[in-house]
Amino acid sequence: MPQLGLTFRFKIVTPGEAETSYNSRRLLRLSTTRLSQGLVLRSARPGDRFQPQGSRKTTKLKELVRQHRISSGQRSLWPVLESGAEIVWVRGYPPAAGVSAAKQAVVIEEEPYRPA
Repeated sequence: MPQLGLTFRFKIVTPGEAETSYNSRRLLRLSTTRLSQGLVLRSARPGDRFQPQGSRKTTKLKELVRQHRISSGQRSLWPVLESGAEIVWVRGYPPAAGVSAAKQAVVIEEEPYRPA
């Protein structure tokens, strides 16, 4: 997402690799079994709702990014990861309820954007 100055990398890892990666680089892990409908990285859209792990209910994404004091100019660009019709991850939040990794996982890594 060059507009935010970020590049996102996705990698499927084994349980041992996931533990090492997560602990050493603080990377997010998502269960591959819950993501069988594929993944789409997109910007936030009006009306998006998300239920981060540990939350009792879904919340409008607009409210979540407002709580994190994301500027209004960046809100429409905010990264959202979708599997099927469900938002499974929003940058800056834990994964959606029920998609945290137990075995094989997808690791999401953020890096500064470097144009080719």
